[in-house]
Amino acid sequence: MFRNLPPLCKGIIVALVASTVLSLAIPSLTVSALPLYPQLAIRGLQIWRLFTYPFFIIASMRGLIGSLLNLLWIGMIVAIFGSELETIIHTKRLTIALGATVVGCGILFSFISPAGVL
Repeated sequence: MFRNLPPLCKGIIVALVASTVLSLAIPSLTVSALPLYPQLAIRGLQIWRLFTYPFFIIASMRGLIGSLLNLLWIGMIVAIFGSELETIIHTKRLTIALGATVVGCGILFSFISPAGVL
């Protein structure tokens, strides 16, 4: 099934799996680098946080089954709905739309809740 997915869906699923594995292997790196801290993103110029916060998954060995089920659930949603959407509106347009949505929502969140974490 993975071979038949469009390229953007494959990339999103690979990024989610990599984020989960990184969270299991080096949790401190994942917590310090991926989530959206508005103070760091806007004032600290850590712009990558506007792109990486959707891939922030906290996985632990204690809750490994739950983490894997969460990853499976998200992967299924991306595979089912994302592949259909990517087939309909094409990869380039969907990439631009998703990127603009993620960055726009990250900026909006940063101004609405400057002390929050996403």
